[in-house]
Amino acid sequence: MTESQTVTSLVTDLVASTERRVRLGEERTNRSRRLHDEPLRSSVVEIGGGLIKSVGDAEPLALARSLTERHIVAGVGALLVT
Repeated sequence: MTESQTVTSLVTDLVASTERRVRLGEERTNRSRRLHDEPLRSSVVEIGGGLIKSVGDAEPLALARSLTERHIVAGVGALLVT
């Protein structure tokens, strides 16, 4: 029998990214996206997860366990600090 395992998936998507790109330009938009992506990825890696695939302004991530409230608060806090 195959053992089951919990996997948590998390997807973020930057709202109105096309409009932001038009308004701010390519370079500023990319810098802004990195300010979102890097702390998010670091927080997920820190608790044993990783990026599935970067798709434009979306970040699908996966963790081999479920998130606790503490993990979510820490991840959101990392995003707010930047």
